[in-house]
Amino acid sequence: MEELIPIGEAAKHGGVSVQTLRHYDKLSLLTPARTTDAGYRFYSARDCLRLELIRTLRGVGFDLGTIGRLLKDKPGVHGAVALQLEALETQARAIERQRVLLRAVLNGQESAMLSRLRRLDVLARLSKLERESFLANQLGWDPDAPHGSREVWDAAVLNLPEDMDEAQLEAWLELAELAADEGFQAVLRGQGEPFLGVDEASMNAWTTSLQNVMARAAEAAEENRPAHGVVAQEVVESWVEALARTLGRTPDAAFERWMLEYFEATSDPRFERYWQLIAVLKGWTYTNVYTRAATWLVECLRKRMESQTAPVSP
Repeated sequence: MEELIPIGEAAKHGGVSVQTLRHYDKLSLLTPARTTDAGYRFYSARDCLRLELIRTLRGVGFDLGTIGRLLKDKPGVHGAVALQLEALETQARAIERQRVLLRAVLNGQESAMLSRLRRLDVLARLSKLERESFLANQLGWDPDAPHGSREVWDAAVLNLPEDMDEAQLEAWLELAELAADEGFQAVLRGQGEPFLGVDEASMNAWTTSLQNVMARAAEAAEENRPAHGVVAQEVVESWVEALARTLGRTPDAAFERWMLEYFEATSDPRFERYWQLIAVLKGWTYTNVYTRAATWLVECLRKRMESQTAPVSP
């Protein structure tokens, strides 16, 4: 015959009060294996395992009603173990999230620490769709933008992971704060202003041309081609002509001057950090090829302008 233990011993074993066990019995959440005519409750080893499972589920935030629904089918040992494992994994994720949040705010200003902690906690709890919506709203993503632009935006905003590990959560919190930074948003708006009103066909053509130019620039930068060299100036000329064509401008010296000022004004090292964080979130292997290519192109354009304004030797 199975050995049974009285309610006091069961409560002590399970780390709860006798009143808690009586409450669980009243809710039919944990019915003792035997109740005497005098009302004394006795619990089996199986009951103790069920109590431990209930405590685990309570510890990770399940309310008693939900726990009752989870357990109403009286799962066998395999089901109980699987459910407990899931609960412990949920608890581990919660602890991981708390650790990331505390680490994120630890080095900030003490006066703003609590408000930032609350903000980051909200961001950490967002679902996949809510995170994507947050980025789209902060960065001004236009789902009706021309196809070429949508490809870039899709990469920057959409297809975020459903579940995040610790590194991805850290990346998401930093990314969210970066996207919400007004200075970052202003630079991003500045990048898009010249293209307002450009039709989709022109934008798609610009995207294709830019991809070709960036590929050539990346190769030239990798080979350390001089910014004033023949290859560099051929690439820059293609770049200038493609952008002028897109904007309906003449690729003359005045346009090149505007172009240099535009790219210098809208360059921001935080964009590289943005893509690094996106890479962590999406599991990409990040390289700085694009950044190096863009930096090389602007330097080549600057050398081109300097050569045009340099005085002629007698």
